Amino acid sequence: DIRRVRFNTTRQDRLISDSKAAVGLDFDFDEGKFYWSDVTSDTILRADVKNGSDIEVIIKEDLSTPEGIAVDWINKKLYWTDAGALRIEVADVNGGNRLSLVQSGLVQPRAIAVHPLIG
Repeated sequence: DIRRVRFNTTRQDRLISDSKAAVGLDFDFDEGKFYWSDVTSDTILRADVKNGSDIEVIIKEDLSTPEGIAVDWINKKLYWTDAGALRIEVADVNGGNRLSLVQSGLVQPRAIAVHPLIG
């Protein structure tokens, strides 16, 4: 499951209940979306942050083990690591304009963070 936990109460909201193995997770609050990687289905998906509706598969081709994920909310880019393919990639938040940034010298790339103001 992907859940939202409210810090001022013990309430939890289940946003996604049918994810096979969600690993990476990040948000674009400006667009009202959250993004996650699923290592069982080898996909990157997004949904509405309010209630988990409007689930979309963003990237599904040529992924081996997508793990870390980071959203550049200023430039509307999505970065991820692929531990199985040993690379770091980027695409527009809708999955378009995909580009492999690093494809050599990596050993199990897992986590990623971006600084949108620096690039």
